[in-house]
Amino acid sequence: MDPDAYNGADRGAYRWSQTHQDLDVQVVVPKSVVSSGALEVLIRTDSLLVRHGERDLVSGKLKHAVRDKESFWTLLPGQHVHVQLEKARPRWWTSLLEGEPPADVPAREVPLEELRSEEAMVVEKLRWQDLQKQQQRAAHGDQEHGRVPA
Repeated sequence: MDPDAYNGADRGAYRWSQTHQDLDVQVVVPKSVVSSGALEVLIRTDSLLVRHGERDLVSGKLKHAVRDKESFWTLLPGQHVHVQLEKARPRWWTSLLEGEPPADVPAREVPLEELRSEEAMVVEKLRWQDLQKQQQRAAHGDQEHGRVPA
């Protein structure tokens, strides 16, 4: 498996990977691009643009929002632009840009320790409510069959 497309995809002109919190995008540049001044890179909460001269290397609306102020980019001269995007909300993305085919991203559960405390509390509350419902169903099922729960 290509580590540069881990939980993401290789789209030829660029490849992207992700964790639950952020995205890494590598945009291929011509070998002649050795200075960041030769590029225009715009990271917005809802879109990404990487341009060399008049040519858009990547341009489109992002699948979900990112924190543009916490995102950044660097150039590896003659190879690629590395764009680090921080997700506005932790989640698994099925694609980087709207309209592109979904990547083969397996459904994943996120360990509680990776969630912010507010999110972990919500998950725990939902788990507790589900447990209560299961216990009520079991109690009602036992009573309907003439058994009383211990």
